[in-house]
Parts: sequence; C-alpha cells; structure tokens
Amino acid sequence: MERGKYYYKVASPKYIRQASQAFDEELARQVKGKLEAGHVYQLGYPGELLQAAGFPDNRIELLASHLTKKSQQENHSDWLNWIQQGKMLYVNKEKVQNLIAEQRTNLAEVSHLDLNFITKVVKNFENPKFSMENVFIMDDYFDETKHHEQVEYGQ
Repeated sequence: MERGKYYYKVASPKYIRQASQAFDEELARQVKGKLEAGHVYQLGYPGELLQAAGFPDNRIELLASHLTKKSQQENHSDWLNWIQQGKMLYVNKEKVQNLIAEQRTNLAEVSHLDLNFITKVVKNFENPKFSMENVFIMDDYFDETKHHEQVEYGQ
C-alpha cells in the first residue's frame, strides 16, 4: 500500500458475522440482566458511508446503559429535526420522504418543523461519494488493531 495515501476501512462479510455474533451474545446477556455493570459494546469502525460523510476513523463504542436508555425512548433518531438544523450528512431519501409523508398526517406532533423546507433539503441533498479506489478490507474482528499499524487512515 502506498504511504501517505488515505484508505477507507470496509468490513468483509467474515468481519461483519464476527462482530454481529459478539454483539448478539452481549445483548442477550444484557436482556437477561447478566451483563457486568459499565459494559461497553465494541461496535467496530465506521463503514464506507459514515467515512464518506466525514465520520472519524475511530472505534465505535456504546455504553450498555446508554443502549437501555435509548431503547426506552419513544422517539429515538429525530431525523427531521436534525435535517432542519442542517446536521444531515447522509440520507436515505426514500425512507425520509416516507417519514415526512407520515408526519404530514399528524401535524400537531411536528408543529415545530417546517416540513416543506425539510422536503426541499432532502430533495436537493447529494450524498457524499464513496470511492472503491481507497478501500482496505478488514477480515478479523478480533484482531483489528493490526490494520491500524499497516495503513494510515483519514476522513
């Protein structure tokens, strides 16, 4: 690999299976109340979409207590408010347009939002481009540190 060139990390199917299995096992322990206090889920590194949107190449971690708190919230992601505030970095246009249409039927819940403005922002938004030219495939979920030693990474 070329020195000084930045690479995106992309998980191989093997990596994804290993990470998913580890998460599922830890989550099952949490649901049963058998997860140690202060547990931190290790969720790997951001995929190509997050990296293309500028997400830093850092390990993604989630406190088990935070997962519990968020799972009990009625309205967790609040996407439309984020879009109105200019925080959108990537969008699944079809999903958000469906959400906007759903919200138009109950305007009392979203009276603080300008749905026409949000619709226009989503329509005109261009997702960041991801190039396969700078891809580095991660194969080993449990030994991912070796990949940081071999390659320089950037946003």
